[in-house]
Amino acid sequence: MDTSKSKKGLNVDNEARRFKKLHENFSYYNFLEKESLRLNHLCEFFEHKLPNFVEINQSERLIEIQERKNHEIQKLILEEIVKDNSNLQLYLAHLFNQTF
Repeated sequence: MDTSKSKKGLNVDNEARRFKKLHENFSYYNFLEKESLRLNHLCEFFEHKLPNFVEINQSERLIEIQERKNHEIQKLILEEIVKDNSNLQLYLAHLFNQTF
């Protein structure tokens, strides 16, 4: 009877090892699939998207547009600040009158 129990124990151990090995193989396979996909995306990026970016670079144009918008906004802010009835002028006058 001890031999049948030990054989069952060995079978269970063998099954557990086989399952563990299959699980490890699946983990390796899964990792390799994801890595392959990542490398394909990088290859696509460097082969197609990067050359298009270099050939059709829009950075300078976008920077010019943004600088123009910033200048317009600055101009509007300064116009509001310089007005006699602006909040800044009123606050500075109040502060000046309290101090002196």
